[in-house]
Amino acid sequence: MSEDTKPRRKQTETLDPKDWAAFHADAHRMLDLALEKMMTAREGRVWTPFPDPLKSRHSKDLSGAGLGPEKTQSQIEALLPYGVGNTHPRFLVGSTDRERRRT
Repeated sequence: MSEDTKPRRKQTETLDPKDWAAFHADAHRMLDLALEKMMTAREGRVWTPFPDPLKSRHSKDLSGAGLGPEKTQSQIEALLPYGVGNTHPRFLVGSTDRERRRT
């Protein structure tokens, strides 16, 4: 397709936030949540089972509309306690100890 025949996007369509300052603040809040989780990982459980209510909420088809920053942050906060375990310092200790005992 040549440059002349390519469909052009409307100038009003953009993925840019409407309010960069608000986006900046929201992004920093979400980053702070993630960093807090990493900094306090040692204090928590190695693994926490994912509760059924959260499973059912997250097993639905995704909507194409998106959630917006507030709902996204709320979902991140709800999901953070249920990580995969490998961020915890003790996650691999059990297998490492077993391997050492064998040798």
